[in-house]
Amino acid sequence: MLRGLYTAARGMAVEQKKQEIISNNLANSNTTGFKKEITLVQSAPELPVILQEKGSRRLLGTGGQGALLDTVVTVLSQGDLEQTGRSLDLALAERRPGGGTAFFAVATPQGVRYTRDGHFSLDRDGSLVTSQGFRVLDVNGRAVSLPGERVQVDADGVIWQEDAVIARLAIPVFGGERLAGLEKRGDNLFEDTMGGATEQASGQVRQGFLERPNLNMVSEMINMLEVMRTYEANQKTLQAQDELLGKSANELGSLR
Repeated sequence: MLRGLYTAARGMAVEQKKQEIISNNLANSNTTGFKKEITLVQSAPELPVILQEKGSRRLLGTGGQGALLDTVVTVLSQGDLEQTGRSLDLALAERRPGGGTAFFAVATPQGVRYTRDGHFSLDRDGSLVTSQGFRVLDVNGRAVSLPGERVQVDADGVIWQEDAVIARLAIPVFGGERLAGLEKRGDNLFEDTMGGATEQASGQVRQGFLERPNLNMVSEMINMLEVMRTYEANQKTLQAQDELLGKSANELGSLR
């Protein structure tokens, strides 16, 4: 019975974490360039089942212990591109061929971070900044300064005003192991935990567009309902196991 309690409790903990992830996805359904997360679940290690009676022990086999949370994975597939017509709205189109995912590089107090959120604006100093106020970097690692919003940005991230080149955006491409080394750090930012040189993206910038979150609201709501039902099933199982355990302790073997 105790094993049943533990199995149900583990299942409830997994579903609770799933609900947190789905809730965060739904909360960011309008966040530009947001990447949804999913949970991966694995079976808990099996333990031997032993029958003990009359001073003897006999192995009956092995039994599972329910589910355990394996890891939380960020899905980096591209969201739909939405046209805004605003000159400082930039989106990164899917890279073909060769794979890999491109990001804008920005400066934060914690160091260089990466984002897919291209909803940029100018601060008081004329620096190009993100929605959170972080300065956007060029290929030389310097903050991009613009004389105004009336600029043209080509597909390679080169910023023009009339016939003069002002800067080229730093747009590193991450693929393979390097892509797996990107970790979320809040504020719609990623940190490169592996470091090292990266390839510069080309032909991917779309001026006047923004990337929508790569999630489907209907699918997320369905997942939320499934999680709630599974949680409730585990909860009822735990309550039933608790009642049986109480009866065993209070009723079985009692003298009348």
